[in-house]
Amino acid sequence: MKYLTIEQRESLVRDLQTRASQLRQEISQVLHQNDDTRHLANRFLESRNEALADLEEAIEIASVQRDANELRDVLLALQRIHESEYGVCVSCGEDIPYARLKA
Repeated sequence: MKYLTIEQRESLVRDLQTRASQLRQEISQVLHQNDDTRHLANRFLESRNEALADLEEAIEIASVQRDANELRDVLLALQRIHESEYGVCVSCGEDIPYARLKA
């Protein structure tokens, strides 16, 4: 089994922390935007189409869910990164190349 270098682990940690911060900011922006109680009414008034307003709201909800799921995965990766089995596929036991971990 090939181990990640300290520099590689530190780089991955920085990347994961940066991505977690970005995701938190994106989620916060959408949630704060939706704190405005007039938000849904404004969408309807802008489009005069209730179905379109509902679709736009559903897309925003799906976007927040996707970001929240990714944030959960990033935070779990940050917890696991210092474990000896980090970088090893749980399905086949093969090493995951550093380039793939960076992606």
